[in-house]
Amino acid sequence: MQLSVAERPVPMFRLPEAGNRLTSRLHRYPDRSLLEWLWDSLPGGAVSTPFQTPALLAAMADHVLAAQGAELRVLEVRDGNTDVPVMLVPLVVFRRGPVRMGGIPDFGLVDQCAPVLAGEAELDASLSDLLWGFIEDALGDVDLIDVKKVPPRVAGRPNPLHALPNERPQDPIYALDLTEAGEAPGWRRKHVYKEARGKYRKLQAEGLQFVEVVEDHDRRHVMQVLRMQRSQRFEEKQWYNTLEEDPAQAAFIDNLLQEGGPQRPLRLFALKDDSRIAGVICALAEGTALSAMLISMGGEEWRRFSPGLLLFAGLINWAGENGFTELCFGSGVQFYKTRFGGEPWQVHAYAKPLTAAGNAYLALRRLKAIARRLRDDTARLSAPVAAAPGI
Repeated sequence: MQLSVAERPVPMFRLPEAGNRLTSRLHRYPDRSLLEWLWDSLPGGAVSTPFQTPALLAAMADHVLAAQGAELRVLEVRDGNTDVPVMLVPLVVFRRGPVRMGGIPDFGLVDQCAPVLAGEAELDASLSDLLWGFIEDALGDVDLIDVKKVPPRVAGRPNPLHALPNERPQDPIYALDLTEAGEAPGWRRKHVYKEARGKYRKLQAEGLQFVEVVEDHDRRHVMQVLRMQRSQRFEEKQWYNTLEEDPAQAAFIDNLLQEGGPQRPLRLFALKDDSRIAGVICALAEGTALSAMLISMGGEEWRRFSPGLLLFAGLINWAGENGFTELCFGSGVQFYKTRFGGEPWQVHAYAKPLTAAGNAYLALRRLKAIARRLRDDTARLSAPVAAAPGI
């Protein structure tokens, strides 16, 4: 059983120490039982984001990776003197056309690509080059190593992989620190929380409450409602709905939904009564870290209650009441994340071609990115300027 962050002891040994050296070994095609064994073998328990748990990786391997013909791997890093494992790195090998790619499993389902740390070991940032060298060796059979969304912290601990050999900053992700001391942390004093309390009282007068959905049959029903509401919203906005268009992603979510017990990785919440649902939000949980994942809002009759605002406010309250120390709002720079007090985390990306094919793919991708920026800048500069009042 994995310990929560709050239950884990303070790290007992720090690497590097005098005479310490690290070694690595690679596990290919690990199944669920091997993943759990590796995670449980870390001294002091596994410290990870919600996106690098055995349950999530096994579900991704069974559905998303299988649909793409991809291979799951796990790099195990050990203290060479004691042979004690100190870090795990989930890896994946897949193809983009003729190019063989390697990285940390993502496929648009992951907001943080991070290692799994041992609760009793602390890896110094000075080991970054060595650790990335192990990753490059484990992916030595690919054309291009491509890792995105590398966060600065892992469940509150410094991420030894964040200092990349040739880091490329990306748009930040936003997270809320729930450990701020005092009765009213700074973000609590934001007007949005007062607004949410007022709207929630009006919703309660209609008989609806913010609740966690825990019973299996209720979870299946509420997830169906989430997908239906989300599909209607995406159709209105003419957005591409990956969850409904990609059967592998839908099966991945269904797999996580079936995970039971008090430590289930996917937590589901709704604004509901016995027969009506005004909105749904789900989040991934691990230890004391929570990450918002999918959200949906009901039809026109609920719009005046701002269900999206109430869902996030309810999730934040629930997280604080249940011992979570951080809430990640996910990738993207949408305004609502700072409105609730989210602070930016600078995430990094790492791309290293190992062959001529990898070099060509990376060069083409960079040219496409430049073309997109030029197109967006041209559209912005050529857009008509609204006339000022009185002109």
